[in-house]
Amino acid sequence: MILLALIAFAAFSCEALAGFGGTVLALALGAEVRPLQELLAIFVPANLVLSAGLVVRHFAAVDRRLLLLRIAPLMLLGLPFGILLNHAAGRALVPLFALAVIALSLLSFARPRGRRSPIWLWLAGIVHGAWGTGGPLVVFVVHELDDKHAVRATLAALWLALNAILVGTFFLDGRLGARTLLASLALSPVAAGALVVGELIAARWSTVRFRAFGAALLGAAGLLLLLRGA
Repeated sequence: MILLALIAFAAFSCEALAGFGGTVLALALGAEVRPLQELLAIFVPANLVLSAGLVVRHFAAVDRRLLLLRIAPLMLLGLPFGILLNHAAGRALVPLFALAVIALSLLSFARPRGRRSPIWLWLAGIVHGAWGTGGPLVVFVVHELDDKHAVRATLAALWLALNAILVGTFFLDGRLGARTLLASLALSPVAAGALVVGELIAARWSTVRFRAFGAALLGAAGLLLLLRGA
């Protein structure tokens, strides 16, 4: 549990700063500690604390038009396919996803601005439904926004909604039990501490540095998934 807490703090601090990546990093780092399905049932509920904190602190910065008219509809369309994919393929397709994330990281460095294709949002919904890690794809689109706080707040609002849905599915399929709930509750203070760290760093970083960190985080997440085979 101590190791899980250290993993959660490192991963959630990155998400508090960049707006994404907490779950995918936690899964990649924790793959040797617990089974993937159990990790999802632990980290996703704990991540709700982090997302809620970011939304409350930066509610005015949430880009409601982008969130409600573009991101949410397309991701919600992909989410059921992802849930079915998780039951059918499990971990088999994760290496392919990892390679796609690494490619997006390189593309983010080469083309940090500009309108993105909506297909990424649909694919992000599928990935989030399958492995709870749709952040690396949707962030590629959200980085259209000029303001770093708008990026973080908009993504946090999205994860708050989607992860609440995932928690419901975990309960229905039996993955969410007393053991995982207790672990999630134990990690809640860790998520709160990670939020403080992310806020302090974000306040001091320029938008250019913030974008570079986001692109690097994409690459790191993809590489960890590829190496771990999570």
